[in-house]
Amino acid sequence: MTQRTERTYNIARSGKRVVADFRRLLETGDVDRITPGLYYALTMHAGFIAHFDIGGFQHYYRGRLAELLDGELHPLTNAWRWGDDDTGHSGTRRDLECSVYRDGWSAADVMRGICKVARELEADVRWRQAQQRRSAELAVAQRIADEYGVTLTPTDARAEASR
Repeated sequence: MTQRTERTYNIARSGKRVVADFRRLLETGDVDRITPGLYYALTMHAGFIAHFDIGGFQHYYRGRLAELLDGELHPLTNAWRWGDDDTGHSGTRRDLECSVYRDGWSAADVMRGICKVARELEADVRWRQAQQRRSAELAVAQRIADEYGVTLTPTDARAEASR
């Protein structure tokens, strides 16, 4: 995509809105909330492959937001990549500083905002995903237990019963 095409695409969008969309995605865990602007920022600037289109991207990351944070080329939590790591090191590409959103933000500003949100919410996203995985595994265990007529007792319930 040429810089002119990118400028035309971004000028209709607010950089702050893209960062807010990313925050909402991580807070809700709902990949259907990935907006075209967020999809564009992740695929064009953060090193994610497109997965054919936004629908494919949503399908790929459904239930896998921790993997989204891990990135495909670089973790979204790596602040140095966007020149925001308190060391003064700037890993920002010049072309990202030139791209302007409607509100005056550059693509680098958007990526710095996404990185900040990713660092802020990473623990919550990983905890939520672990809980979802645990629930799914327990549901499978319960189906197997029911099939064999076995009763599952949580570890903490056994400790209570032995008192």
